Amino acid sequence: MSEFESTSVLLGGDDEKLEELWKKQYSLKEFTDASNFKDYGQLKSRFESVVSGSGIATSAEEIEEAQREVSSKFGTNDSSDDGAAKAEKSFGGESKEDDALSYFEKLAND
Repeated sequence: MSEFESTSVLLGGDDEKLEELWKKQYSLKEFTDASNFKDYGQLKSRFESVVSGSGIATSAEEIEEAQREVSSKFGTNDSSDDGAAKAEKSFGGESKEDDALSYFEKLAND
């Protein structure tokens, strides 16, 4: 059986101690900032591709997003067509991640 104590004033109500405690708190804004999250459309399309098993980007925006992710991952931050070509080559290359993805894709299809 669990019970809660009655509420009481924090730190005996000492304003100086409360202010000191308040100043020690960290801001969580960096964790809740909208730039840290994908928009609903991206999440929905990714979910649908995983559930359907296609794994294929269905729009130009998704392809561009995937190319940007690969470019940033492999350090090819070039936004020209050459940078996109490098990203496409990176996509086509066999890596441990590709092997793992194909393994799980095979499991999902079985």
